[in-house]
Amino acid sequence: MARPSTHTGRSVRWRAAAIAAACLAAGAVLLGWLWIRGAFLPRWIDWQRVEVAADLDGDGALETVRLADRRVSVCDSGTSRAVSKDGWLVSDALVGDVDRDGVQELVLIAWKRGSYGTSRPFWVARDSLGFSEHVFIFHYLDGGLKPVWMSSDIGFEAQRAWLDAHDDLHLADTAGDETVWEWQDFGLTLIDGASPSLRAGEKTATFMAAGDNIAHAGMLGQARAAAESRGASNAGTYDFSPVYDQVAGWVGSYDLAAVCQETPFVADGSQAAGYPRFATPTEMGDALLASGFDVVASATNHAYDQGAGGLADTVSYWFAHPEAVLLGIRDADEPDCAPRYIVKNGIRLALFDATAYLNAGTQEDGDEQRINLIGDGSALAEGLREAEGAADASICFLHIGDDLAPCPSEETEQLVRKLIDAGADVVICSHPHVVQRAEQVTTDLGATGWVCYSLGNTASNQPYPETVLGAAATFTLVKRAQPDGTSNTEVADFQLVPTVCHQESDQTRVCLLQDYPDDLAKRHAVNQVEKGSVTLEGLQAQWDESVAGE
Repeated sequence: MARPSTHTGRSVRWRAAAIAAACLAAGAVLLGWLWIRGAFLPRWIDWQRVEVAADLDGDGALETVRLADRRVSVCDSGTSRAVSKDGWLVSDALVGDVDRDGVQELVLIAWKRGSYGTSRPFWVARDSLGFSEHVFIFHYLDGGLKPVWMSSDIGFEAQRAWLDAHDDLHLADTAGDETVWEWQDFGLTLIDGASPSLRAGEKTATFMAAGDNIAHAGMLGQARAAAESRGASNAGTYDFSPVYDQVAGWVGSYDLAAVCQETPFVADGSQAAGYPRFATPTEMGDALLASGFDVVASATNHAYDQGAGGLADTVSYWFAHPEAVLLGIRDADEPDCAPRYIVKNGIRLALFDATAYLNAGTQEDGDEQRINLIGDGSALAEGLREAEGAADASICFLHIGDDLAPCPSEETEQLVRKLIDAGADVVICSHPHVVQRAEQVTTDLGATGWVCYSLGNTASNQPYPETVLGAAATFTLVKRAQPDGTSNTEVADFQLVPTVCHQESDQTRVCLLQDYPDDLAKRHAVNQVEKGSVTLEGLQAQWDESVAGE
């Protein structure tokens, strides 16, 4: 029998060794790629998704800051202008005037290789190769990110980060222990206890305002089913709380949270109805309160859909819940568009609410005159001038505009300027059911104020792709004592946050766009009518166009 060739055996061994070496090399390359991508970073890192609109360059127009897949981009006029550096893995992005220069900065919590940047202490011979956590602060200028302050490795496990009402940075570690960092001189400095700005006696109140809340027939059926699932047998019992479960904690985090309750209430749930003559069970109020809303703008075109009875049921419900402030409906002997005064955290606010019209065909029996109407704006302007000497700040809600219009009309813009001249610090509009731009307005008389021309829908079952996206306006009211004994109150950190109303046959849910996954977007009920019309990419593009006012 012939003996095996030693040459053949060596060839087999060489091939096996070569394959093994190639596999090892490929494995090393794969491990290296995974390491660079941060696959081996600590599992406690909370990778955030962020989508927020803010005026980063101080020109009065809003840019969009987006954090997704560990990378930040700034979108200006619908176009991506700046992105975070390659190799940085960003866990969170915050916006605020951290260095107190009057312009908001972009704050990144980022992981990168090395403990230092291009400069390192002279006693450090060589930077580390591993990943470390950093705080980076940027200005957005000329379409790019300009460094303001770049920290070295922060040196502890910062799992959560947020800015308080004074734009001091809070970092909480994995054990929940919190540190506070304030801008002093040329950078962030660790401070003990409350910041000097808090100790100086400044008063602040955070405010959030959401768009139209509309209980369509589909939502009524879902709320009835939700009540039955928890054992309610009464045919007139509803549970709307699941609609807001995803945003309840976020809404409740604000000192004051407002919503436009588009539809009137009825105490008898068996009389509930959807479009066109809405009648919403009072359990909707229970859900809004439980979610954290405590300011209710009720002057809308649908406010008198159920005549005097619906108006009475609406007023009775909210008057039985004094923890919330009802706007837009007045007592018969009150002046038209009279302000509602409330005090929050030592700041006295004057709140206004009015609608451009009531729907044609509603029964008129005299009580409809208790709903504030905008008219030519004179009554609102008179109320605002009255509030100038009685309140620290004035916020005006308007139900105005054209359905589905992407931009405000010239008439609306003129009215807003008139109200800002009269003393409005913030004007918040609803009714078009789509998001329109927000901006800081300076009038010909030199008065300034912020305006949101339309926040779109909070919750609804409208069957149009453009009505799925909504917005919430957020800002902080800061009251400062002056040397002459008076005080000054300003609107700080004004931002728009995008929201989504998800709809399926068995559920309607409100969530933040940053928390809305694409696979859920593709299941949206509107896609059954117009396939592919609701996608995460499409919603983000719509947001950029809306914020840019295009």
